[in-house]
Amino acid sequence: MMCSSKTNDSIVSSISSKRDPGFVLIVAFSYYDGPESGLAVYSNGRGIRFSAIGDSKSGFYRAFRLEKLGGDWWPKIKLVKQLEERDPDVRVVVPNKQSEDLDLFEKNVLSEITNSYYLGVGSPNFDWLAACPASKDDLDEAINLGFSFVHNKLKNDRG
Repeated sequence: MMCSSKTNDSIVSSISSKRDPGFVLIVAFSYYDGPESGLAVYSNGRGIRFSAIGDSKSGFYRAFRLEKLGGDWWPKIKLVKQLEERDPDVRVVVPNKQSEDLDLFEKNVLSEITNSYYLGVGSPNFDWLAACPASKDDLDEAINLGFSFVHNKLKNDRG
């Protein structure tokens, strides 16, 4: 599947025009030199579930599997004490205490059904991201082949 940066989706951006994806909150369920899995949320409440596929050799870039989730995630975020009480100036939150509300939130994010898939390359903390639509087969191939597959897919995007 060829990547296309000519859609109205705010997550899609070609590698040559990498940009801030506009996430106002990133909840990391796992973190190692940047978020590895979790939920990224836009100001309108739309959510993107993400998981790291691999890092570049330099470690400056990370490939991600991205899945658009339905609904408004702000009400669910407000039910998690650690997330509700966060510093509003902090964009990346790594919850440091397990709790029932956090466990339920993570289960909700991970079990949400989606059919809108993307592959992306960005900075480990999502300061910038380039992404393109992907099929389920693309996701499977990316998981097997890692960073280079995703990076080449984006480089070959001519929009």
